[in-house]
Amino acid sequence: MTRVDFYLLGQQTAAGVYPFACRLLEKIHKSSQVFVALNTMNECETFNKLLWTFHDISFIPHCLITDAIASETPIHLGTVVQLNNHSIVINLSDETLTNLNNLERIIEIVPNEPDLRQASRKKYLAYKNQQCELHTHKML
Repeated sequence: MTRVDFYLLGQQTAAGVYPFACRLLEKIHKSSQVFVALNTMNECETFNKLLWTFHDISFIPHCLITDAIASETPIHLGTVVQLNNHSIVINLSDETLTNLNNLERIIEIVPNEPDLRQASRKKYLAYKNQQCELHTHKML
């Protein structure tokens, strides 16, 4: 059964989603391969740049899924259609993941904006209908 964690950001708007995702990646990338799903390759490039500059004293090993070194890197950035054989997905895309075959965990980050919260509620119901194990975490 796939576990889905919804992180509800307290005061943070959509601009706070990427930095929060970076902090999560710092914590979880050592345990298994992580795929960060974004809407477009332009978003992947933006997130890629943020990971390089997120902390000046640490490095989060990552690459675009299309890079030649992808097999050697624990964090892959790509679009939902590029998702393949990853156990953990941080879903920063607008899509609800439907092919959950090998997924152990999905992470959804929900900013404190009414329209985006409503979209996340729809994702929550879709994951519930797929019989996922759902968890909600309120971040302050």
